[in-house]
Amino acid sequence: MIDGARVQDFAARQGRIAARWGVSDCSIRLGDWTREAAGIDAAAPVRGTYDSALTCARLLRREGGLDRLVARLMAGAGFCPTDEHDLPGVGAVGVIGLPGRLFHQWGASATARTGSCSAGMASTGIAPPRWTR
Repeated sequence: MIDGARVQDFAARQGRIAARWGVSDCSIRLGDWTREAAGIDAAAPVRGTYDSALTCARLLRREGGLDRLVARLMAGAGFCPTDEHDLPGVGAVGVIGLPGRLFHQWGASATARTGSCSAGMASTGIAPPRWTR
C-alpha cells in the first residue's frame, strides 16, 4: 500500500534532480512515479522524444493537449480513470492546472492504490480524471 510518506519521499528525491525537457520535467517525473509505485513507466512512449519547450509544445498539439496525452498514456499502461465524485487514493496521478492551457502540471496527489482500480478526483473541480491502478 502507498502512504503519504512514500509520496513525500519520492517528491523530495525528484526535487534534487535538475529538470530537463523529456528526461526529468514535470510530466516525465510522473512516469517515474508510476514506475516506482506500480512498476510501469506510463511516460515511456514519450520519454526522450522532446528536448525543449518548443518540441514539447509540438508533441502536445499533435496529441490534442496534455489531458488527452495523459489519458492515452495512462490507459495504455493499464491505469483506470477514476470517478469524478470520489477522492483520489494516495499517490493517484492526475493533470492539474487551468483547462485550455497548453501546459498543465501533471502531478501526483498527496493522498494510487495499486493492484485494482480505485476511484478518485480532486474536489476542486479543476482537475480532469485521475488514474489509479
